[in-house]
Amino acid sequence: MKHNLIRIAAMVLALLILMPASLVGCNPSRGTPEGTTAPETGALPIETETQEPDAFENTILLAADGQTEYTIVVPDYAAAWELEAADRLAATLAELGVTVTPTVDTSTESTAKEIVVGYTNRNSELAEDFFEVGVLGYHVAAIGEKLFIGANSESGMSEALARLTADLISDGNRLGLKQGYVCKAVGEPAAEDTPTLTGA
Repeated sequence: MKHNLIRIAAMVLALLILMPASLVGCNPSRGTPEGTTAPETGALPIETETQEPDAFENTILLAADGQTEYTIVVPDYAAAWELEAADRLAATLAELGVTVTPTVDTSTESTAKEIVVGYTNRNSELAEDFFEVGVLGYHVAAIGEKLFIGANSESGMSEALARLTADLISDGNRLGLKQGYVCKAVGEPAAEDTPTLTGA
């Protein structure tokens, strides 16, 4: 009998302890205190996939959907190799699926979206040392929304175009270049051995 009384007392005590918890449970029909929400029952937290950063964040968008607002500009007194470079650039863009407007010379009015090839009247936007790259060097720079490609020789310009092409960002739909992009290579031809006189 003593054991039965202890069991009954333990059960009553357990009921008294559990009773307030059952009165406060997750029942949305009872409402919740102001400013709080009732926890959901039976739902596990949903893991969301983290989005990879957009490769085109902080870029100059040169083209989208095969179209571009950019014009290739060459000097009105361009050397043959500068004209060829502009044509190669247009061909490279076309291979990437971008329709380019015909190349214009600097007699046209300047616009915000230009790819300037060579030494032009747009140079006031450049640093004074932009073309100080030697005979074989080059300089490519994105300034604002414009892209400048400069060299002092055909081989320098070829290197500039190869480097620019390698650094373009593409996702199959968009084509761009990082804002503030600068690539400068200074190159001089190798010095020839000069004969020296000895004796006499």
